[in-house]
Amino acid sequence: GGVLMERDDKEKNEEEETQKKSYPRTLFVPKPSTEVMQIFGDKNKSLTAKDGIHPNEWGYAAWASHIAGEVAVAIEKREKATSCMGK
Repeated sequence: GGVLMERDDKEKNEEEETQKKSYPRTLFVPKPSTEVMQIFGDKNKSLTAKDGIHPNEWGYAAWASHIAGEVAVAIEKREKATSCMGK
């Protein structure tokens, strides 16, 4: 298998803040933990394809569920903020 290199948290956080400032109307969804992804599917099934890196069908479904949940929360917050402004 291949080795994936991760940047340190400080560098990732700085880059994320720069991206948020550059794209203020964009929702940045954090990467879900493996534990969160496993909740979506069968704990005995792998979430990666045979290459060990890319998601398989279960992995993509878990990501889709995670992203949909984050978007739903963001929409709800926006709707509450908008309704408060109209009062």
